[in-house]
Amino acid sequence: MADAESTRTNTSNPSALSINLNGLLIASLLLVALYYISTFGIITSVLALVVLALAGMIYKRLRLGYFSCAAACFGAFWLARTGQDFIGDKTVVMSVSLPLLVLALYLHEKLTDKKVNSDERANV
Repeated sequence: MADAESTRTNTSNPSALSINLNGLLIASLLLVALYYISTFGIITSVLALVVLALAGMIYKRLRLGYFSCAAACFGAFWLARTGQDFIGDKTVVMSVSLPLLVLALYLHEKLTDKKVNSDERANV
């Protein structure tokens, strides 16, 4: 029962490193959105809106935001790997999207609250 209490305390009080990494992820997403907006294309404008929505969900620390960011990073990596033209410079996209994918998954586990099972509620 002490382990459950320490786990609950860790998720409600994240470390300074996790908060700094969260800020890094949001700043990176804002830079990506700025890049997409600067290209003045229809598809890239939609991508910019999606990236801004993801940044907003990550700012609110929603589990869905982190997971969606990881999925979007994987999608960008895959599109760059297959040679899609609208995605931008393929080398840059591949080298940026993979670390952001790992960072989003890490923060998904560290910063968001886990759902408590009914068995754990009974023990508390």
